[in-house]
Amino acid sequence: MIHGAEVLNKFLAFRDNYVLLLGVDEGLLNVPMQEGKWSIVDTVNHLLGWDQYLLHSVLPDIRTGNQVSFPDHDIFNRQSTESIPGVSAHDVLSAAIQLREELVNQVNNLTDDLRSKPVTVNENSHCPHTQEAYTLLYLIGEFVEHDWHHQKQIDAYLSRSAHVAKGNGA
Repeated sequence: MIHGAEVLNKFLAFRDNYVLLLGVDEGLLNVPMQEGKWSIVDTVNHLLGWDQYLLHSVLPDIRTGNQVSFPDHDIFNRQSTESIPGVSAHDVLSAAIQLREELVNQVNNLTDDLRSKPVTVNENSHCPHTQEAYTLLYLIGEFVEHDWHHQKQIDAYLSRSAHVAKGNGA
């Protein structure tokens, strides 16, 4: 797992992936990446939903010293991937870029002590997988890994799509 300033740098740098996606055809952004799976815009909505949760729920809990509570992931993910009628994929990407920048700015405005202060998450003081103490930076590091997991899916889909297009004489 990455730590410290590198976490925030990688978290902010993910915004560049959104910027690159602005150059992708809107239709391709809305097609499921695999049968029965999310589209790119669904995936961005999913990541945007978690950024909103971090900004509006986790950061206030960190600031006030309250326990951090995460919702049921399956329910949250289902709700966050629902597209909003009339909102284009490019609008979703633009919103994701702006929100990621705002979230990183808010985290950067916290003191180093607050960013690295141990916190309780859903009644746990340590990650059950790594045994590391939860801190805001640790949580953001987990989201960096989550973001890149989805970016690999997007990259694989775009690579397959480009290969198919070339194979069809496009």
